[in-house]
Amino acid sequence: MLHEPGTAYAYSSSAYNIIAAVLERVHGKNFSEVRGQLILEPLSLKSTAVGNVMRPTLNLARSYSYVDIWSYQPSAVLQQVPT
Repeated sequence: MLHEPGTAYAYSSSAYNIIAAVLERVHGKNFSEVRGQLILEPLSLKSTAVGNVMRPTLNLARSYSYVDIWSYQPSAVLQQVPT
């Protein structure tokens, strides 16, 4: 453990990958199907999609990173391929 509970914050998306793998195993389907059946369909979320960094989405809104008080630097972080 890097920090005592409640003393620091760190973001990691690893837990989402673990949850997806568990759901796939429990339901015997790929995560896209499980997500649709358990979340999207019951909530009638018809226009919800999850991007695939291996196939960048055209016309996707871009995120920006703050550089200094007067300018912004475009950030491609949402389209980075995991290594």
